[in-house]
Amino acid sequence: MSLHQKTSDFISSECVKSKSYHFWTISKTIQVLNELCYFERASAHILSGWNPKIPHLELKTISAIHLFQDMSHANQLHLRLEILAKYQKIELRVPIGWMRLVERIDRSKDVWHLLSALYLIIKQRIVEIYHSYLENSDPLADQDLMLSIRRILTEKQGQIQWAKEILHGKLRARESQKIAVDIESLWKRRSTGRLIEPRASPLPVGERVRRVARPPELKRGKIGGLKKIPIDGLRNRKDIGLFLHGFLNEEYLTMELICRNIYEHPDMPWQYHMDMARHASDEARHAKIIERAASHYGVKYGDYPIYVASYEGQYEFQPCPPGSKKELLWRILLRQTFHEGLALDSLAFEVKKRKFLRQPELAQIFSYLLMDEVFHAQSGLKWSRYLCDGDPKKAMQEREIAHNYFVDMIKVARAVFVAENEEAALEEIKVLKMATKNYDLPFHRTLNVQGRKDAGFLDEELSQIVEWGYVQPSSKNFTMIK
Repeated sequence: MSLHQKTSDFISSECVKSKSYHFWTISKTIQVLNELCYFERASAHILSGWNPKIPHLELKTISAIHLFQDMSHANQLHLRLEILAKYQKIELRVPIGWMRLVERIDRSKDVWHLLSALYLIIKQRIVEIYHSYLENSDPLADQDLMLSIRRILTEKQGQIQWAKEILHGKLRARESQKIAVDIESLWKRRSTGRLIEPRASPLPVGERVRRVARPPELKRGKIGGLKKIPIDGLRNRKDIGLFLHGFLNEEYLTMELICRNIYEHPDMPWQYHMDMARHASDEARHAKIIERAASHYGVKYGDYPIYVASYEGQYEFQPCPPGSKKELLWRILLRQTFHEGLALDSLAFEVKKRKFLRQPELAQIFSYLLMDEVFHAQSGLKWSRYLCDGDPKKAMQEREIAHNYFVDMIKVARAVFVAENEEAALEEIKVLKMATKNYDLPFHRTLNVQGRKDAGFLDEELSQIVEWGYVQPSSKNFTMIK
């Protein structure tokens, strides 16, 4: 059946149900859409803030995927809502009760209380409002959104079912009942209180999260120490698994930092939150992809010491006021334009390497990751430049300052580690030299000029990364700009 036929059938069936013209007024439609949009957006907000605080790795990845779904739902509603409100000359205000309800859920005791309140109550109420919208909105005048809502309902109901399964046996009946009474009471009184002006950001921002949560049984590597290095990550199965273990570290940590960038800056533009939500969801998928590949090589996350410096070392910086836009700028510059830029080079190299080694499954995995990384770096460039008044040169200069600070911080941490763990440091160097000897490929990692240009890097920025010494230029397609 064609899409046109499906749409026609949908319209016909809805019109048959609607025996009269007693649909919601446009004002009522705007009111309901505003509430749906707010709580979808708020759900994404809460999940993004909680992500680094959740110790359970499976819950981390699923919550990142759900926050992107919720943000996407909010975006579809937002597009329709803006048009209706504009032409009806209606200001979209938010009752303070909505914010108090969201704030209460955000302050949940632990992840189980959070999931119970957010999924089993709020998301369930959202589903009910969606159903009411389908029953009362004009199926012809509001055709496109009603089709979207039916798709949204499928995802929303899937989220609720997932939460029911995860929560089974996690809370005592008395606890669940107390949460239900508390949240339901706030839900019933949600539309009371003063209205917040549309220019305000009616989403609460709670405590900062300087350390990421991990299952307590996982051993953390020492600050300043080198990650366990595979001696032969090219051909030896166990060492390939170790190599992938290192990749998995970075997927989790990038996801968590991006989530906090969403949560701590609700006043950033709508498209910023869409881009960051997609990025977080991508990293969650990447973690699952790498975890699956590592298990094929006999390795699961935590078999080796884990490292969290990519989050904790790039969460805050002494020169940046906590919670400031300068802090956000440095996080984006370092994580998304510097590190994700390097990922464009290293992933292109991995694809070439694994094809040469006749490891097509790994080559395919790295190809998929590479395609997503272009968007991640592109997003980082876009929003770092936005924070620099749209000036790419200013963003590049700020990257230089942030990078120098970051390198100095790493040097200090390494010096302290070596001084306190001399034998371990010598062993690390010994293993590193052994690994280098096994690196017998007829080519080297070079600058991924095409990938970086697709992401939006300027020629001057390509020269910057080469000058820093992280990657060799390709003489065929790159000329240094002094």
